[in-house]
Amino acid sequence: MGEFKVDWLDHIAYESRDVDRLKNFYVDILGFQVLKRPPFEVKGWWLLFPNSSLGLHIIDKQRPDIIDPSVPLPHPKILRTAPHIAIRTHFFDDIIEKLKQKDTIFYTDTVPASGVRQMWFYDPDGNGVELGEFPIYQAPIFRFSNENNAEKDIASFFENKTVLITGCSQGIGLEFVKQLTNIPTCCVLATHRPSSSTPLSSLSSHLTHPSLHHLLPLDVCDEKTIEELEDKVKQCGVSCIDVLIHNAGINSANHPYLDTFEMNAGEATKIFQTNSLGVVTVTAALQNLLGGKKQEGEGKEKEESVRGGE
Repeated sequence: MGEFKVDWLDHIAYESRDVDRLKNFYVDILGFQVLKRPPFEVKGWWLLFPNSSLGLHIIDKQRPDIIDPSVPLPHPKILRTAPHIAIRTHFFDDIIEKLKQKDTIFYTDTVPASGVRQMWFYDPDGNGVELGEFPIYQAPIFRFSNENNAEKDIASFFENKTVLITGCSQGIGLEFVKQLTNIPTCCVLATHRPSSSTPLSSLSSHLTHPSLHHLLPLDVCDEKTIEELEDKVKQCGVSCIDVLIHNAGINSANHPYLDTFEMNAGEATKIFQTNSLGVVTVTAALQNLLGGKKQEGEGKEKEESVRGGE
């Protein structure tokens, strides 16, 4: 048997004497999404962490309590060095207000030498939760295998290229932005839904070469933002797009657990419009910029802006 490794963390499971109460806490305060759960014999809920594929499974508790539930929990300050789950957020103050409305005791602090705000509190079952305005960590440049199965650094492909990526608000699109903005000579045009506050918004303050990268509003289902896209790109000083990455896409709310025949017509239409027609309309809107020639001096200006930022 060859070498193998695990892929990723799939879900966290909590036991609860009141699964509905615990579900409501994570949905109402932290914005978790409810998924369709298979018909297990034991009652429970499947939730989805916001902006993630990580699940939180809440299961009706069948075994005796190890800790006496009548004993008051210690102050949440102790959670700094006790078991807890940690969640990144850019709605720190909003969540504090929600916790106050629910009379939930919490403790706030900052990461030493960084000023990053954190808070700790208990969920209704006494599980420790940490929330923080944590920085977005830059992962190493991804690699791929060529025909000879030899690893090749994909960064070289994107050097001196202009790349436009759709659907960068979260997930894979956001990761593309994080990876490509690490390449000094790659100009990245990252699109996001207009008027949306997402992890992409906070990324701009962490860019190594901010003069090379631009955030552009785009909803692939909105004709107005599509029509304006070419002009928005030109306003960034870009006359040619070398690589167009169509990442914007949606799925059913309970994917992959929703049966096809349970999907209504409106949801199916929205998915088709986003995932299929969106690719066509955005490509058509940018056809004058795709594969063209850069204006004279455009590459030189990019190189100078990179050197000036180092």
